[in-house]
Amino acid sequence: MNGNIYTFPVGNIDEQQSGTFSFQAFLACGDSTVLGQTHCVEASIFPDSLCVATDARWDKSNIVVSGKCVGDSVELSIKNTGVGNMLNPKKFYVLEGDFLRAAPQNFQLNSNEEIFIKVPATGNTITLTAQQSDFFPYPGNATVSIEACNGDLQLGVVNHFLQDNSSPFISTFCSQNIGSYDPNFKAATPIGIDSLHYVTNKTPIKYIVHFQNVGTDTAFTVSVVDSISALLDITTLKMGASSHIYTYQIENNGVLK
Repeated sequence: MNGNIYTFPVGNIDEQQSGTFSFQAFLACGDSTVLGQTHCVEASIFPDSLCVATDARWDKSNIVVSGKCVGDSVELSIKNTGVGNMLNPKKFYVLEGDFLRAAPQNFQLNSNEEIFIKVPATGNTITLTAQQSDFFPYPGNATVSIEACNGDLQLGVVNHFLQDNSSPFISTFCSQNIGSYDPNFKAATPIGIDSLHYVTNKTPIKYIVHFQNVGTDTAFTVSVVDSISALLDITTLKMGASSHIYTYQIENNGVLK
């Protein structure tokens, strides 16, 4: 433990090796806990160096963003942690909720250079999104959201955007706490903008199915069947981690079992 950060070193992991560990976090009772507040966990893997072929036109920059609540302000930063200087300017956006606080701004950083942005905080969720340089080897922008800073809490905005910071070495998962609920449900992040859940056609969607046995006997086999929207390309599906051993198959018309 270091301050409010808990780190769980898992040691060396061989290729194709997998394992599990778990921990529980209990929400405080009373006014200090708000139903619907978002909580995030982050996993990092090392060595954090690229092992795939990259485009020779990429300038070797790597944009990382961060933010924190300081009194009545949110302090945001954009840093180039790559070994190369940005050859061309890119844009960053600061949003309050779903709305731009100001017009997008240009930035261009040398290796290890960092800029800071300070915005007033009134409780609304503040999100910073910064573009990566052209030909960056992984899709997406660098994004960070700061919730519940100084004022009334604005719920449900963090997962409007992908929070993975466009890094192949870091995985971030954010979830809202919930009260009484059906233990069998599915969720997807990011949830997108507006009631129509707008995302770009290159945004990866993390799709999770939750299920629970609330009976009094063991369920030895659980079968989960879902029809994937025709608006999604089923051939891009990548199965991920699970709490239990599983197999899967894709049936006709995009039905996932």
